[in-house]
Amino acid sequence: VVNELQIEMLARAIIHAINNAEMRELALRITSLLDFLPLYDVDCQDNGNLEYDTYSQPEWKHNLFDHYLAVLYRFKDESGKEQFSGAVVKTREATPGKEIEAITRRMLDFSPRLKKLAGVPCQVYVRTVAANNAQPLTQDQCLRALHHLRVQSTSKTAPQAK
Repeated sequence: VVNELQIEMLARAIIHAINNAEMRELALRITSLLDFLPLYDVDCQDNGNLEYDTYSQPEWKHNLFDHYLAVLYRFKDESGKEQFSGAVVKTREATPGKEIEAITRRMLDFSPRLKKLAGVPCQVYVRTVAANNAQPLTQDQCLRALHHLRVQSTSKTAPQAK
């Protein structure tokens, strides 16, 4: 049995070994999952509906993270039309900062749905959905939070984009 406090050290040792074997892509994939847990990725449709993918995670992984975050990417498509995509993740961090900014960038590499945004100028909005929540949020709660963030991002009282 590995103590929760030893997980990071064990993961770093594994990543170091993978880097020594020059398997950089695998190392990036592993490190991207040390500080966040992807739950949903989303494309927002013009009619207000959400097209999404779910990432099923075992309960023990959910227990490693305390905070739910909604992340919204606002961008222009090839025709110049404003579009929105997003994600819901669990993290150890509840407030926006450098760690959360790094997660929003790495999510683009992790998610097949969000890969299209790599290199595309985006405004990124982040909202804490629930912090230190003992009860897991439902799919509906997570997606509703992302929808509300989208609505707010297009209003005059939009949160500050990063």
